[in-house]
Amino acid sequence: MIEKIKVGYQGVEGAFSQEAMIQYFGEGIGAQNYKTFEDVFIAVKNGEVECGVLPIENSTTGSINLVYDLLEKYNLFIVGEVCIRIIQNLIGNKDARLEDIKEIYSHPQGFEQSKKFIDSLGEIKHINYHNTALSVKYVKDSNSLEKGAIGSKR
Repeated sequence: MIEKIKVGYQGVEGAFSQEAMIQYFGEGIGAQNYKTFEDVFIAVKNGEVECGVLPIENSTTGSINLVYDLLEKYNLFIVGEVCIRIIQNLIGNKDARLEDIKEIYSHPQGFEQSKKFIDSLGEIKHINYHNTALSVKYVKDSNSLEKGAIGSKR
């Protein structure tokens, strides 16, 4: 039997790092998610996973310096790359209408990437959250029609 490659990514299911991982390696891999960028580096260093998928650059907000710093700290190397198109979505709970949403949760980069659309909505409270995928999970778990999140379609 052929063993699946094990790959780590930062975030929860639906994170853009997971999307990049699937685009690069395909669907049939052993995926493991981690809470932080550094947790992914530690997992690679300790042999828990063979590779880690992390963002290094964003066309809207620039380089992600922490990842570069961690590459040096753990003496690991970039061995491949995939560019993914980030398409942010405003996500709400079932039956929520755009006019119901009073608060939007997202990572600051999600807000920056969606600025033109969000500004068109008028007076809606912006609440910074850990990342876009966790923002969507938080809104889903809240079951509130007044909360929305910026995140991936996945």
